[in-house]
Amino acid sequence: MGLSLAAPALAMAQDRDRPAGDVKVRVESAPFQGEARLLDWTADSLHLMQEGAGQPITIPRHTVTSLEAGFPRTPVQGFFRRASQGFLVGAFVGGGTQYLYCRSSGTAGDSWLNPSGCAVLGGIIFGILGMGIGGIVGAIHPGTRWDSMELSRADVYLGEGEAVLSVRF
Repeated sequence: MGLSLAAPALAMAQDRDRPAGDVKVRVESAPFQGEARLLDWTADSLHLMQEGAGQPITIPRHTVTSLEAGFPRTPVQGFFRRASQGFLVGAFVGGGTQYLYCRSSGTAGDSWLNPSGCAVLGGIIFGILGMGIGGIVGAIHPGTRWDSMELSRADVYLGEGEAVLSVRF
């Protein structure tokens, strides 16, 4: 069983340029699973509130098996990440389909437009098309980068009406 916990995170002073994001905490052998809001964190326990639950839940800190901090990507980062994926998908799909098409249509074996040439040409054309589509999708929906953290590098302090999990980088 596992628990995924999301709470606001702030980077410490030595890393102020890093954007704030979410924090996921995985708990092993807990008597529940799902998402919860962090209320407090002591040296040996986590105090959580599950949605719909009336009472806070306290779990031992040693049951936390991993901590991941999520940082939103910028549209430029999302563009390049998805553009590269789009190029690879487009090149493989375009190259494969063009190879099969040229092979089945019986193009001349002596010309450069034999099945292998069709595969290269299709891979380039569809790769560029996939790169453009992937880049646009990545710029619109850049996503989140998740970094694994050591639990010993995390602290919690209470702010104005909310608990904030702070991770040192």
